[in-house]
Amino acid sequence: MTLTLPDTAALGDAGHITDHNLITAALADLDARGSGLDLIATAALSGASVSINGCFTTDYDTYKVLISHGYGSSGGNLLMRLRAAGSDASAGNYNYETLQGYLANAPYAGNYASQTSMRLGSVGTAVGTGVYVSADFFGPKLAQPTAVIAQHNANPAAPIVEHWHGFLNDSSAYDGLTVYPSAGTWSGGTIK
Repeated sequence: MTLTLPDTAALGDAGHITDHNLITAALADLDARGSGLDLIATAALSGASVSINGCFTTDYDTYKVLISHGYGSSGGNLLMRLRAAGSDASAGNYNYETLQGYLANAPYAGNYASQTSMRLGSVGTAVGTGVYVSADFFGPKLAQPTAVIAQHNANPAAPIVEHWHGFLNDSSAYDGLTVYPSAGTWSGGTIK
């Protein structure tokens, strides 16, 4: 993106912008371009799974999904599947890797090929120990493999930090996603 500055006469001796009007005009230019994040959908985490349809469009190539304050009735994994026209992509085309750090255990690295879903983190069983995920989806609506990079943090008393990255390795276009715990049900929290 190129920032259009309306006037360079306001640059001071050290090359710093010193004119309030120039700064205001530059910020207005950025605002007019829509340079921030747009909230597309929000859903409560409840039941055995949460699906959001129509959240990925051709309007954007990259999407950020935030999952926060959720916890499960059972411990386990936080899993995700992409969706097309209301149906989960559940063929064994998810390939991903992880790097994990634990306060109480040794670090872990692993890889997973030909899976029917992708792991985004772990699910805690109490308020405050649950799911906090930031995931980036690259090109989900494009007819090419979709890349996913996710960060997960849980359990403030004994922190768990996980990094997940991988692909849904097919050439389909997707317009939604489903997130679910590997066992039990969701309680509390949101996905947006």
